[in-house]
Amino acid sequence: MNRPLVHDVIIYPNPGSDRLIIESGPQVSGSQFILHNLEGKPILQQFLKNQKTILDTHFLQPGTYIWQVEYQDTIIETGKWIKAG
Repeated sequence: MNRPLVHDVIIYPNPGSDRLIIESGPQVSGSQFILHNLEGKPILQQFLKNQKTILDTHFLQPGTYIWQVEYQDTIIETGKWIKAG
């Protein structure tokens, strides 16, 4: 039996511009959100304490970024976020 895919975090808007919103369930409280450029360099890091976190991204260049959520040094979810030009 196939189980539906359940996400621990939702990142939006995607594509976005001046802000990135992270909605997470209580099961990921205390984990860390990390946004990387395509070279793998961390650009933004934020601990997730609330179910909704808003990050300021106005200073980022337009392009594609990779995000991941880590909990106790384990990556629990990853994805791509696009900043519109």
